[in-house]
Amino acid sequence: MRALLLIALLIGCPSEEPPSASPEFDGPAWVLFADRVDPTEPQAVSPRARARRLREGQPPVADADRPVDASRIAALSAMGLEIRTTSRWLNAVSVQDLGGAWAQVRSMPGLRAIRPVAREQAPSLPPGRSVTARDEPPPSPFDYGAAFDQVTQIRADAMHGLGYTGEGVVVAITDTGYRLDHEALAPLAPRVLGTYDATQGDADVGQNPGDDPGQERHGTIVLSALAASLDGTLVGVAPDASFLLAKTEQLVLEAPVEEDWWIAGVEWAEAEGADVLTSSLGWYDWYAPEDMDGATATSTLFANLIVPATGLIITVSASNRGPDAQTLSAPSDSPFVLAIAAATADGSTAAFSSRGPTADGRIKPDLAARGVDVQVVDWDADEGLGSASGTSLATPLVAGGVALLRQAHPEWTRDELVDALRRTASRADAPDTAQGWGIIDLFAACGLLCSCRDEDADGHFAQDCGGDDCDDVEPETHPGAPEACDGVDSACVGLDPSEADVDGDGSRPCAGDCDDADPALEGLDVDGDGHSTCGGDCDDADPDRAPGSAEVPYDGVDQDCDGEDLVDQDGDGYRGGVQGDDCRDHDAATFPAPRLQDGSVASEGGHELCGDGRDNDCDGLRDGQDPDCIAEEVAVVADQACSCSAGGGGGAAGLLLLFGLGLRRRRHMVPGSRVPSFVQ
Repeated sequence: MRALLLIALLIGCPSEEPPSASPEFDGPAWVLFADRVDPTEPQAVSPRARARRLREGQPPVADADRPVDASRIAALSAMGLEIRTTSRWLNAVSVQDLGGAWAQVRSMPGLRAIRPVAREQAPSLPPGRSVTARDEPPPSPFDYGAAFDQVTQIRADAMHGLGYTGEGVVVAITDTGYRLDHEALAPLAPRVLGTYDATQGDADVGQNPGDDPGQERHGTIVLSALAASLDGTLVGVAPDASFLLAKTEQLVLEAPVEEDWWIAGVEWAEAEGADVLTSSLGWYDWYAPEDMDGATATSTLFANLIVPATGLIITVSASNRGPDAQTLSAPSDSPFVLAIAAATADGSTAAFSSRGPTADGRIKPDLAARGVDVQVVDWDADEGLGSASGTSLATPLVAGGVALLRQAHPEWTRDELVDALRRTASRADAPDTAQGWGIIDLFAACGLLCSCRDEDADGHFAQDCGGDDCDDVEPETHPGAPEACDGVDSACVGLDPSEADVDGDGSRPCAGDCDDADPALEGLDVDGDGHSTCGGDCDDADPDRAPGSAEVPYDGVDQDCDGEDLVDQDGDGYRGGVQGDDCRDHDAATFPAPRLQDGSVASEGGHELCGDGRDNDCDGLRDGQDPDCIAEEVAVVADQACSCSAGGGGGAAGLLLLFGLGLRRRRHMVPGSRVPSFVQ
């Protein structure tokens, strides 16, 4: 959002200064427009560049990828102006010489501003070169040779030992030109992914006809400090990186070597997918110290647009005009670039290194690296070494460090990577206007990825080496992991009390333990019957015992967990089964009939129903065998005997008794009996 806002402010809005109010001048100039009216499709953006932009939360293709309107370029040409280059991001055209066309240009529709083109800061390099002896091989994966001190000062050797050498990272360089036939640079040739000469509009970034002698010198030694690859002689900070090489400067000092070529080179490199771009160039001839406010110089405004919108990391030299304050050059005053200071072998600031602050009071430079007696290749030979000094040499060392961090942390955004560099640099606790946050420490900036362990590969590091993973063997346990009711601190935030098993019964409150102080009560459903002890299961080891289960009578087991076994099925008050005396516990009319000593039946007892074939009173006797039936039979016989006067004799009387017993019987229930009286 911030990047889009900047684009709106710097490109899409009316000029902060009406063109008519700008002072008239001749010479090289930028003609900037406030809007775009041509519907021309955006320039192609490489997949790498799209991925970088997306990582920054930006659209993969922006309106600023559209070229400057062809009609406006044609209008400037029709005025007789020579077009040198254009900038999509500035929505601007650079012309060779305004000449007498000032008034015509000023009256163009949609004009935002006319700006003079700045002059270049001369690279600060001592005359001649000195060849140095090879250092003893350090205890490191590489024998750095002469580069040992400058590489180890920023702890790049520790990164190399961990396997981070820049492989797969694309570094862009904008400079005067390059030659790769030196033995320490020849291994880089297969990894040069593209070249662009903004000064000629072609792909030849070497010495061209018409170039001044030594045109390739500055760019070649910058490249060697960053990525030389000759073990035992000279090994740079990122020897396995890939490269985009842009030629954006002419060597002639004090000549108008234009910011527009630099802008064109940066736009090309960004669209080609560079991860980091380093530029050991700067401009100040057209600018006063008060212009170094992060919002005035053309190259600064350009950086303010392209960096936040794309995530491209740009390192630039602070300049070589120290030790006075406020001696920066553009675009090092931009808040979105890393301005690099030059340090000595002992870590102090080189006298020539430019100081801040910016005109608006911000801390600059941002970071520092070795910039005095930096070991480089002999640029115009096939072998041999030399040394050079300047912020021009410190800058590629930091850019190489950025490449190592980008390889180690491809997921980091630009801001995260820059923040890591600042927080771990030598002056992080007290940044100043000489070195900013100080000399970088790549091993520290890399963080736990470099200094700790992640054995379970879950992206979190073990606690015993500074990480936050409380179980570095289990990949499902780490900060941010989902919590489960398993008694494990899955998210590494401390075990939730509900996950603890205080009483040791194997159940936790989060699993339904209704009393975690009582081991007899647990919320587990061990037997899988759908009930736990907290849910009323009286035996959680037996799936046949739970509330609602079918009770098996007389087995001595409480299947339905109601507190007792079923021993009186028919509810007549008498227990059945082996332990009871109710012989028919499914029949409420059948139950024991205890007799009193006087022979009477107890009021709560049963009574035999004579002739139904059942032992109604559970005394073991049925019908005629039961005393109840015998007593009734005697009573009937006696009654009949008394009513008969003669005739039948004894035998006949007996026959009549048996016959009558079968036809007429009267049952009298004792008052209070549970079964109603009836006559049969």
